[in-house]
Amino acid sequence: MNHWISGGQFHTRSTFLGVGLLMVLSLQAQPSEERWWPLQSLPKSVVRTPNQQEFASPRAALEMMVQSIAGLAAKAVNEGQGDELVWVDNGNPDLEDWYVRFFAAHPSLHQPGVLGPWDLVDRYAKRGLIKGYILYRSDSSLGQINTYRPGMDCSVNVATSLAGLLDGIIVDEELEKTAQAYGLARLLDARGKSQAWCFESYLTQFQRAMLCTQDPKKPHVRDLAIAQKAFTVYGKEAPTPAVMAWLDPLSPILGWNGGDEFASTDLSTRFGHIQTATDWCMNLPVLMAGAEKTGRQPKKGLRPHLDRLERPTQRSEFLSKPTATTCSGFRETSSGVTRLIGAILTAAKFRSVGPAVSLNWRSCARRRLIMRWPLVRPGIHSLNGAGGTITPIVSASTGRIDGTCSPGRPSGPGPS
Repeated sequence: MNHWISGGQFHTRSTFLGVGLLMVLSLQAQPSEERWWPLQSLPKSVVRTPNQQEFASPRAALEMMVQSIAGLAAKAVNEGQGDELVWVDNGNPDLEDWYVRFFAAHPSLHQPGVLGPWDLVDRYAKRGLIKGYILYRSDSSLGQINTYRPGMDCSVNVATSLAGLLDGIIVDEELEKTAQAYGLARLLDARGKSQAWCFESYLTQFQRAMLCTQDPKKPHVRDLAIAQKAFTVYGKEAPTPAVMAWLDPLSPILGWNGGDEFASTDLSTRFGHIQTATDWCMNLPVLMAGAEKTGRQPKKGLRPHLDRLERPTQRSEFLSKPTATTCSGFRETSSGVTRLIGAILTAAKFRSVGPAVSLNWRSCARRRLIMRWPLVRPGIHSLNGAGGTITPIVSASTGRIDGTCSPGRPSGPGPS
């Protein structure tokens, strides 16, 4: 825990953990322009895969393919073309606990049983949900995961991006003959095609309220990206900056765009989006299905001060990962609000002082600004959050506040 004095006020910083971020973001039904997270329609049944740790060789290729099957099934449910979701078993007991909780919340759902990867292909191809396959080459670049490795092959991201548009599963070149044996036609060969080509060629068909950033070696969270027709990319070079600018303001960024917290949150912060840090998440389409119908039921005593606050009329945005960075710019003060992990704060402006949360301010006119830690006099009170402290930054009048900040300064996040 850190302390500092600024503007004659004493501040305390402690970590604010983003527990249950995704579930909270999709809990309450609101008009589409007010949502931070997309909807997933509730199915009639959920079929399971075997433990993917026991998939036959090439296991990584089958894991990627299964992600695309689950994504297409979820998309079909959303579009009224299907009524079944796919749960991918990975042997994790915590994930299994969430599966049990989901069915406890939806006891009427049917559980057809366990089907292997190619059984699922056959099942959904016969139902018309899988129209063919998109061919890619697995990334064999040398280096650690979540880094920007020389010679990365991102054709799997091209295939992931197009799977939801073309209704095709993504197939590694090692699996192509098997896919053809199941009667699938090649819809597109993504090998040798760049992420920039994909974005430029299919720009008008992608979801503008979500982006997936994922290392080409990782299969996780691709099911949700495909279900929502989100563009999938990796790296800070083109086309990523253009994609961030193209997205609607306050869009969730799936996955993890490589590097440390600063590197991964840099672009999403500058363009005013939500960094969800979901690069290891699985089965999100199932876990979020029908969540808007459950209603919001916060536990008593979790955030006693926050739960009593009024509902706001406007909002700001936040990032769920720590960001210790130099920043400069300005913000326009106006009546606004910050939502943190489902908690709603009202007053003029607020700043979270926990290293696990970073804010990106935006004016009522929805201008995109890069000032996240403004040099303004802090408010006169603090609000206790779940596992941390939120200090409001209240501006007395409407106007423009200029300034700069850097790590370790009283107005910045500094070291944890």
